[in-house]
Amino acid sequence: MQNFKPNYFQRRSKPQGPKVNERIRALDVQVISSDGKNLGTLQIKKAIEIAKSEGLDLIEISPNANPPVCKIMDVGKYKYDQQKKANQAKKKQKEESVRDQNFDQAGQLREKEMELSAKIKEVLENKKESRTEDESKIDSNSVKNDSKLLQNPMVCEEDVAHI
Repeated sequence: MQNFKPNYFQRRSKPQGPKVNERIRALDVQVISSDGKNLGTLQIKKAIEIAKSEGLDLIEISPNANPPVCKIMDVGKYKYDQQKKANQAKKKQKEESVRDQNFDQAGQLREKEMELSAKIKEVLENKKESRTEDESKIDSNSVKNDSKLLQNPMVCEEDVAHI
């Protein structure tokens, strides 16, 4: 068992979250108290002592700021709040995308309906116009054909079929 190699995936380090207390490497930090007051720029040792005296932790909120911003609060509460914010953001993001898709689909359907109704109206108007023209032609043709039949009573079946 001495030659046992740990799994490749087990060697990866997990994201460890915000830096807390002694893990903060800056010399001076901007400190915000547990009740939200700005305590100003303090040395890291003094800030940790203040946090410990209140029974809380010093958490690095904004590591990229100069000096880094730290807040005195409970680590568990901070992680819980961060998780809650992430879930809310994710929930809102999903809702918005579903709404957008529904509105887009409804709008597209409405546009198609309007296009189809316009086309149907055009076709119906064209048919009405063509019917009136065709009916007048048919009436005159039928009168002529009827008069031909009446004039020539001996018409063969082929002539009748053409009429």
